[in-house]
Amino acid sequence: MKVEKMKVDCLIGFSFGLRGNMGGPVNEKLAKYIMSMTKSRPLILQWEIAEYIDPQKAVIAKVIKNHRVEGKYLDTYEVAVQAYEVMKQNGWKEYELAAHSAHAFRCAKVMEKLGAHLSCAITIDDYDILSSQIWTKHPLLFHPYNRLALFIYERRGWIDGSPLFIPGVS
Repeated sequence: MKVEKMKVDCLIGFSFGLRGNMGGPVNEKLAKYIMSMTKSRPLILQWEIAEYIDPQKAVIAKVIKNHRVEGKYLDTYEVAVQAYEVMKQNGWKEYELAAHSAHAFRCAKVMEKLGAHLSCAITIDDYDILSSQIWTKHPLLFHPYNRLALFIYERRGWIDGSPLFIPGVS
């Protein structure tokens, strides 16, 4: 069996929860995994992850901190749109996803709908009981929230109902 190594142009990091005005331990752990598993790949990160990345040791292409419309909540769709804009500006097609395992499917489906190609993923499974976002405190809170978000995203046309294609997984 021949295994082809896919080209990855960048890594996109979607945050999971926060503590007040800090990224919190889940995003800190995700940042550590990103730094241990990526070399010189450009990073497109939500601020909650980026605050734990040493800019002297990483190539940060963009930190996503705010919605493009002032006062609007920075949701998964908006992060994906901003990340994909950076990809298009640089001619990038393939990306590596860094996200919470329960959130990764929605992140990847939005990116797929926008036109980006998922190459591989870094995921973590932690929750933060002290998170400022109630739905990221525990899986029993996140799973119903995520099911509703998936339903809304599909109704808005931000994702489709097809299975997610992940290279190397049949």
